[in-house]
Amino acid sequence: MKRDGPAAVGVGAGCGVGGEEIMRGDVVQRQESSFLQDCLTLEVALAYSAMLADEMGLTRVSNLGYDDLRAISIAADTSDVPEAAILGFRRADLVMEAVDSSGETCYIVAEVSFTVSSGDINRAIRNADFLNRFTGRTAYPAVAGMDKDERIERWLEAGEVFWHQLERSKMDLD
Repeated sequence: MKRDGPAAVGVGAGCGVGGEEIMRGDVVQRQESSFLQDCLTLEVALAYSAMLADEMGLTRVSNLGYDDLRAISIAADTSDVPEAAILGFRRADLVMEAVDSSGETCYIVAEVSFTVSSGDINRAIRNADFLNRFTGRTAYPAVAGMDKDERIERWLEAGEVFWHQLERSKMDLD
């Protein structure tokens, strides 16, 4: 059921153009540029997912994809969870099964954006909470990006979410 690599995880929620379609060319072009930036950022995060786990003191076992998260959520009691939240969980940007230093299975749930914002923090925490609830295993929220909004510092300083700085030099994956 587990598959590694970008094809296994697919494109996460951070790699989509949301909202209503706007007909003005300059706005569509900015949305497309943002979309491509987020997709490339996600590709870099996937390529370096083992490094992210290592920085957290964990060892990555595999990346979980949409089908894996769907199966986990179907097997769990989600009767009190709004459908939109379940869909958001299944579309998490990057979810890894990992092991800690004592060999216990755990998870890393990361949201990936070019510029990490409070929305990314909230999704990472929510999805990690869901994974913990659905599996009974510890799930660590993380965010990764090239830049971060200064308003997320309080979560990072409190240790509520792990921050991984993606390097611009890694954007060329040749």
